[in-house]
Amino acid sequence: QDKFGYDVNLLLFALWAGRCRGAAITESDWRDLIESTRLWREDVIRPLRRARRALKTASLDADWGQWGGLRQRGQDIELECERVEQDFLLSKLGTSVESGLEGIWPSENFHNLSAVMGVSLDALAQSDFKCVLDAAAKIDSKN
Repeated sequence: QDKFGYDVNLLLFALWAGRCRGAAITESDWRDLIESTRLWREDVIRPLRRARRALKTASLDADWGQWGGLRQRGQDIELECERVEQDFLLSKLGTSVESGLEGIWPSENFHNLSAVMGVSLDALAQSDFKCVLDAAAKIDSKN
């Protein structure tokens, strides 16, 4: 996420939509989906993520033992906001994309998302993402 500029929530959605919903998301679809959730990511999720990460290193007093719980609550809120984004993306998915056979689109969705985000992967990263795509192919599409 930090190294390549991917939005992990969109990446996971790309894989899930392809594998479990048989949905092919084109570059045009991605542009629309990304734009429709841009403000949510910029104004809600990213500030929550920055605050959660800041809690990793922040300290008012070394003896104050509540950092872990506070950071966990921040992470829970961040994840819930990402679930809300996923639900919204799913609501947009039904009307805007081509459906095909279950489980055949994860790789195509990933590559189309990469193109729209302008992400170029080096050989090592391509190998890492191939592992992610292979894992997505093994997901039981009934779940």
